[in-house]
Amino acid sequence: MNVQEIYQALPELETARLRLRKITLNDVEDMFLYGSDPEVSRYVTWATHQTIEGA
Repeated sequence: MNVQEIYQALPELETARLRLRKITLNDVEDMFLYGSDPEVSRYVTWATHQTIEGA
């Protein structure tokens, strides 16, 4: 089984305060916002995002 097959069937989980769902292209601006913050990227495996296209 490959990674795409594993993540394809993940359910959406929702509580009163939290919603976990698959990422969509509509999320790119928010992903760029935190991914371009050097303080955030210090603690993750990717480099600081330089462009929204790179996000």
